[in-house]
Amino acid sequence: AGVPGGDDSLVVNADANVAKLGAAIAARVRAEGLATLRGIGQKANYRGIKAMVTAGEFLRQDPGAQAPTAPSGSDVELALSLSESAVVQEAKQQDGQQAKRTVMFMEARLLALSPPVSPPTVLPVASRTNVGNLAAAIAHALRSGPGTAAEMRAMGGAAVHQALIAAAVAQKYLITDGKGVTFVVVPKFMELEHGQDADGRRSKQLVL
Repeated sequence: AGVPGGDDSLVVNADANVAKLGAAIAARVRAEGLATLRGIGQKANYRGIKAMVTAGEFLRQDPGAQAPTAPSGSDVELALSLSESAVVQEAKQQDGQQAKRTVMFMEARLLALSPPVSPPTVLPVASRTNVGNLAAAIAHALRSGPGTAAEMRAMGGAAVHQALIAAAVAQKYLITDGKGVTFVVVPKFMELEHGQDADGRRSKQLVL
């Protein structure tokens, strides 16, 4: 399960209990209006984003969960701001260089979001998708103007991890532009019309 981090964030690891972590995120959002989750590695971040989906479901069912005043026609969603940071490890590599690992930060809060002004740009993501190219595509879609959206669709931990990193990189690109463009990610699972798993259940893909 997630445990509090030294910076008051919740920490997700590769074997975290998604339901319990989702409940912890929802409780933190209810109490403080904000929950930050940090994780290292593909498996941990995959569980982390699934826990965020679970937290969003808990909060939608909670009449006490509040968001800023919602304009007419807007939806209240658990929205994420994503960022990443390289952290130096104590152990050194064989060549004597300091080893580094990338930490993913997911900052979640309830926001009132208006529907996009046009259909979102759909970006399929696979395990081998080039992160830089995907980040550039996200940034390009969001530079079009206010109310625009991009929609990444991914199946499996590796593809979802690529999508998360690309979203964080895309925000860096937009900050570099200096035009004040920022965005949030609203993760959801979507059932595929065609495709079932070994138990006959509908396959799902994560939409970011």
